[in-house]
Amino acid sequence: PNKPIILSCLPPVSNRITVPGCEFDDGSVLLNSWIRSISVNTKNWNHLISPHPRLDQEMLDSLELHGSIICDEGIEDLIPLSNLFVASYSSTIRTAITCGVPVINYDIFGYAYGKYDEFNGVKRVSQLQDFDSILDELSSNEKKLQNLKVEQQEASKQYALLDGKSEDRIVALVLECIR
Repeated sequence: PNKPIILSCLPPVSNRITVPGCEFDDGSVLLNSWIRSISVNTKNWNHLISPHPRLDQEMLDSLELHGSIICDEGIEDLIPLSNLFVASYSSTIRTAITCGVPVINYDIFGYAYGKYDEFNGVKRVSQLQDFDSILDELSSNEKKLQNLKVEQQEASKQYALLDGKSEDRIVALVLECIR
């Protein structure tokens, strides 16, 4: 109950992976490795899984959860509740940045895009061994995680404004444009 929450946004992968930079050639093995790594390296955390809507239900049903919980709630409702967010180049990383939640961007396909690299609260890894290391480091070092959170909260101020007044600003902008 009082454990920190790590939220995973599982990517939509197929059974056969043919991407040259990926260390996996089987989607099921990739996703099970992802979940197992989180389970092993964050023992004192709750792990929530938000599967991508295009993730095949058969593959989802075949996953070994290792105590993780699959959530049907919208990811936009789960991210603000989490202490750490894990995704792979997902647009949901922007939501985590906006909410000030530290992110592990697991570059499972080895694309090395560099997207989100300018945010100190987003850590990119591309190999399972590095994923294990960063999970272990952040889940066992509260100060390191807190520093990342502060970095992310600072970045969020430049990135987005969550003050509940966005509708007012949009209406004011539209009114100004039609004058």
